[in-house]
Formats: sequence, structure tokens, C-alpha cells
Amino acid sequence: MKYEKLDINSGSKYKWLLCGLIMGVLLIIIINLIFSYAKYKSVDSVKLASGTINYSAADLNIIAMYINDTGNTKDDQEITEMPTKGYEIDSGRSYCYTTDKNHHDEVTLYTNDNGEHIIGKLKKGSKCVLYFNEKKYTAEDTLAKLNQNSLGKVPEIKGTACGSGCYQSDSGLFETEDSDGKSYVYRGTVGNNWVQFADKLWRIIRINGDGTIRLIYGGESSSALGSYNNGKNALDRKQFNAQFNDNSYVGFTNNGTSTTTSYDTAHDGSEPSTILNELNNWYNTNLKTYGERIDTNAGFCSDRSIAPDGQAWWSSENSNRNQRGYGNKATAYGAFHRFVQTNGSYKSSGTVLNPTLRCEDVSRDLYTVKDSKQGNHLLEHPIGLITADEVVLAGGYPAQSNTG
Repeated sequence: MKYEKLDINSGSKYKWLLCGLIMGVLLIIIINLIFSYAKYKSVDSVKLASGTINYSAADLNIIAMYINDTGNTKDDQEITEMPTKGYEIDSGRSYCYTTDKNHHDEVTLYTNDNGEHIIGKLKKGSKCVLYFNEKKYTAEDTLAKLNQNSLGKVPEIKGTACGSGCYQSDSGLFETEDSDGKSYVYRGTVGNNWVQFADKLWRIIRINGDGTIRLIYGGESSSALGSYNNGKNALDRKQFNAQFNDNSYVGFTNNGTSTTTSYDTAHDGSEPSTILNELNNWYNTNLKTYGERIDTNAGFCSDRSIAPDGQAWWSSENSNRNQRGYGNKATAYGAFHRFVQTNGSYKSSGTVLNPTLRCEDVSRDLYTVKDSKQGNHLLEHPIGLITADEVVLAGGYPAQSNTG
């Protein structure tokens, strides 16, 4: 093979080749400079809950964002979009700084009462690190908005229903506890707990510990006001479950069989009960379009805890609670024990009742939708039934008329 030295003076074709290479390199450099300049001059935008900030690449270089649901800084999670609901800027930890790493403390970083994130007084070259915490609401926050006051803790519940002899001093708004803290229940003959929502009337059962409001259907029009539901129910004369020959059917869901052989198989099913199907249909017809205004974190407790002695008083079978709660074995559950049965017999007249708003087994018996941060996530929609404990707290008493 013969090698030759390239002589740019030896022929015009080599001259043009070299010139072409030089021009190509210069063209690439020029194009890169043009695009770099265009990028530098272009204006982008950052969308915020309260509006939009227009910025150029040189004005605002970066925003780093983190979200936290626990309050423990080790649980910070990086996010790519600013949360717009249920979160607030942690003003104590969030900050902005310029390219020289100096914090500019005059920058405004907070979330207002409308849930809008405010970021103001930024400087050229700013970089911001934003931390968002889940906003914690309490029942007291809601009480303040409703301009209502508690009358103290729930009075002793003994002997009679509020609708047929409850003392006037036992009617009003009272404090108790639920799984989220202080809760406030409306008890007795009260008239200031009516709410109009979704073109229907409702009554407030209680204010939950997380500040949300639990409602019960109260009628279709204003004519129901003051007439105690006007004889109307959302679901009138509907079965709780069409089946009843197995302990599985005492729950809001069941396992779809009547041959359960253990407590777990009886109560870990996901088949909706007859009443739950009815509730889902009612929700789709009446409430679905209002879904953004309905809380999806709270739940409905279907308490399937077994009474301490495990046995209903009419059963002569083994009273061991571990042998209860499945198949067709007669079983006393938690609410039945709290309000009807004491030590294997019927509660005597005048017995003090102790209702609870705490769900003993949250992971199994607190029915919630899939987006909730608690419970069993077995509900299709955030709708349920009033519990026996809520009935007692509102003024009911076993074997007593309560028409008020």
C-alpha cells in the first residue's frame, strides 16, 4: 500500500474539501449559539395554585419540591407538580436563594386560607426549595367556621331516649372522641344542624376529628325542615343482606358464601352487601356530580369485633370467643354487647351505655374508598350507614321510643 502526503497546494479539490470542513464546523458553532441564545431569551411558565409566574431561563433556574404526609422530615418525597388541594407550604423549611447561595428572606412563601400557594418577591437567578405538608384540620376548626360551641362532654347516657324524656340540658352539641381526636356530636332535640347540599337536605350527625362533617339524608326539599325527615329515607325498606345464614353477612361486605369455617374467612370478603349495592346506586344517581366536595379519607365502621364472652345469651354452645363469628354460630358482636348484652344476659333498665366512635380494627372494619389513607379500601364510593354508636350518641336508647 502506498501512502501520499496531502498537499493542499497540489490540487484545487483538496482546497475545497478543507474549506468545506471548516465551513461545516463554523456552521455548527453558529447554530448552537443561535439555539443557546434563543433558549436564554425564551419565556416559560410555572403554574401555581394561585396563578402563573412567567420566567426566563436566566430568571428562575429551578424549583425543587417535596411533599410530606407524616410530619417526619425523613418521609419527604420529591414531587414534580405542585399540590393544589389539602397541602400547605411549610414556611419554616421552604426557602429561595440566588446563584451566590445567599438566602433572600424577603421572599413570600405561604399557603393562604383558600388553599392557594403564594410565592412572591423572587429575584433574578432565584432557586427555590419548597416543602409541602398535609394540612391538618380539626373539629375545632370546623366549629369555628360554623360559629357553634360545645356544651361539654357527652352526658351520662342512662335509661331513656332523648325523644321520650331526655333532659333539655342533654340536647345540643357535645364532645367525645374518635380515631382522629376530638369529635362533636349533635344530641337530642336540636334544630341548628340542618345542611343543604346536592339539592337535598341533610342533618349533621357529628363533626369528625379531622374537621370533616358527617351527614345523614334528611329530605328532598325545604318542606322537610323541622319535620324530622318528613317520613322520607334515602333507601326505604331495603334489606341489609339478602342472605342471613352465616356470620359473613353481618358485615358491609361478605365473602359470598354461606359455608365459612373460620372468623377470617367469614369477615375478609369483598363482596358488597345488599345494602351497599343500593347505596352505590343512590350515590351514582344523586351525589356523583358533587364528588369533589365529598371527603374520601373518612370511613364507616362496620364493627365486627366479638363481645368479650363471645356468645349470645340464648346460645348454649361453647362461649369461647375464638369459636365465634363464623358459619351459623350465634355470636354477640361489639355493638350488641355495648348496648344490649351484659355478662351473657340482657342489659337491665337504666344501665349506663358507653358508645364509641373508635373502630376497633381499622384495617378490617373501617370501610373506605381506595384513595383513603386508612381503612380497608373496599368502598366504591364514600357513602355508608349510621352506626348503632352514632344512634345512641344522638339520643337513642335500646327498647325506648325515640321519635324526637
